[in-house]
Amino acid sequence: MGAFSGTTLAFQTLAIGSQTLTLDSESAVTSSGIIAQAGGVVTGAGKLTVNGKYLWTGGTITGASTVSITSAGLMELSGSNAKYLKDGRVIANEGTITFDGSGDWEGSEGAKVNNQGTFDIKNQATLKNGRNGQIPAINISGNFLKSDGVYNTIEWEFNNQGGAVAIAVQALVFTGGGTSSGPFTCASGT
Repeated sequence: MGAFSGTTLAFQTLAIGSQTLTLDSESAVTSSGIIAQAGGVVTGAGKLTVNGKYLWTGGTITGASTVSITSAGLMELSGSNAKYLKDGRVIANEGTITFDGSGDWEGSEGAKVNNQGTFDIKNQATLKNGRNGQIPAINISGNFLKSDGVYNTIEWEFNNQGGAVAIAVQALVFTGGGTSSGPFTCASGT
């Protein structure tokens, strides 16, 4: 795929509807680039580095490689459609991930999110275990927030590896197991 680049300040968008985008080599989204995945599949052995935005409203990210969200990058999960992360795919976040909308996020086959940035849940959808192969995992060494929404169930293994977990509203229910070596801060009444 190569790097998204441009000479103007306008954002450039790659829209993925029902298509399959196969990344055979390392690819990048520049700071003025957007991947808007509403369906379809992103796959392949190539690493995808996101310096811009990855707007994920549906579809699947799969394959044994990494989507790397840099400190300047944003991955936003929103909308009512389910999102699927599977086949050992890793999302390595140093920027921001927001999980909003009503669509669940299902992980399976050893997929994981390694968060060194900020991961913010703003909905009441579920992080589902697809029950296919190794349980998906969230590994937190950055910030994990529950800033909005009523109630979430996290069926993924949740490992707080020295990060900061802050629950500002309502509740999180962890059913996937895991470990914690960092603080959990809960607002009054949560």
